[in-house]
Amino acid sequence: VAGIYYAAMNGADVINMSLGGYYTHTGWVVNPADPSRSFFVGAKAIAAHVKAHKWATEYAHWQGVTLIASAGNDAINRDQVADLIFLPGDLPQVIQVSATGPSGWALNPDTNLDLPAPYSDYGQSVIDLAAPGGFSPQPHPTQAYWPFNPSSDTPDWAYDLVLVADHNNGWSWASGTSFAAPHAAGVAALVIGANGGSMHPDQVRTALQQSADDLGKPGNDDFYGAGRVNALNAVLQ
Repeated sequence: VAGIYYAAMNGADVINMSLGGYYTHTGWVVNPADPSRSFFVGAKAIAAHVKAHKWATEYAHWQGVTLIASAGNDAINRDQVADLIFLPGDLPQVIQVSATGPSGWALNPDTNLDLPAPYSDYGQSVIDLAAPGGFSPQPHPTQAYWPFNPSSDTPDWAYDLVLVADHNNGWSWASGTSFAAPHAAGVAALVIGANGGSMHPDQVRTALQQSADDLGKPGNDDFYGAGRVNALNAVLQ
C-alpha cells in the first residue's frame, strides 16, 4: 500500500504488482497451497485491509497511474468462490492478468504459444487480460528458479517457461502469473509512450483490451479475459 502511494506521488505511469494474497469476507487469510497455514483474523480486519488497498489504488488511478497485477498461481476458478478476495488484483482500478505459455515448444516450433497455464487462476469475473507467463504443471515445481547455464544443454521443458533475471544477478527459467503481469505492464508503457507519454488509465485499459488477441471463446473469456496482450497492435491502433 505504501509503495502504491509512493509511486503515484512520484510520477509513475504504470505500476506492476507481481504479488497477491487471498482473503475471505468472513475473516480468513487463505493459503490455498497449504490450507494448514490459513488463519482467522475476523471480518472487520479483512474489511479494513481491503479498504486500505482500495483507497491506495483509487488514489493512484486518480493520479493517472495504470495499475496491473498478477492473477494468482493456484488454478482457482474464481467464478465459483464468491467469498474469496485476491488483493490487489480484484480491485476495480487494477488490471488483473492471467498466464499463458507453450507446451513442448522445443520439440515443435509450431506448437500453440498461448495455452492457458495450468497453474493460473481464471474466471470471467476477475481476469482482464492474459500475457506470457510460462507453461508448467505448476509454477516452480521444486524451486523458484531454474538457473540458465549457456555452457550446458538446456532441457526441453525450459523453453516453455520465461527467461527472467533472478536473485543471484543471473538468469533463470521460471513460470507464474508474476511474469505475465510485467509483460502486460510493459505493453501499457509502450501504449502510453506511443500516445505522447501521458494517458488516462481508463484509456490505457481500453487500448490494451481492444488490441489484445481474442483467444478462447469470442469476447470475454475465462482464461484470457479480453485476450492475450499484443504489443504491436497496441502501439499501432
